Amino acid sequence: MSKVWHISDTHLSFLEDGSIRKPMDQRKWSHGVPAYQGYLDKIRDFAQKNIREEDFTVITGDITHDMKFEFLFYSLKWLRENIPGTIVICRGNHDVGYAKLKNTLERFHIIDEDEMSSIGPYMFGCYSDHDSKTEDMIAVNNDYVEFGKRLAVKAGKKRKQAVMISHYPVSAATAE
Repeated sequence: MSKVWHISDTHLSFLEDGSIRKPMDQRKWSHGVPAYQGYLDKIRDFAQKNIREEDFTVITGDITHDMKFEFLFYSLKWLRENIPGTIVICRGNHDVGYAKLKNTLERFHIIDEDEMSSIGPYMFGCYSDHDSKTEDMIAVNNDYVEFGKRLAVKAGKKRKQAVMISHYPVSAATAE
């Protein structure tokens, strides 16, 4: 049986030659934080020890830090070379240019906001409301719950396991 793994906010930053453009541990907010030192090695080592070809890795947004399409490809290349199996991406606010790549990358599945996709034994649904992060969290949470209900119904009809993913999760204080 396949497993579903989760990574979020990788904020990768590669150049064409594979060198790192903006190392995570050198950014203002992460400088000196031990968890970010060698984080690419940590991701690669974990993936290669634990993730199998039949598994699915969900990445919920912000694949790249650069917010430029020309750098997206190099980040996706690094992910493909270092994470086995199928990669399912729910677009984040840093991720641009995905529409140009949709359905063109082998063993990648890109799901945009408010989309559902049947992949293997799963029905993945991506709910992220990038426009309403905090303005009206009760409305956002209600939309999130309604999306989850629609996903469950659609997955049930196709006899798939529903997996709801989101770049911006709901507030625990107002969720049902």
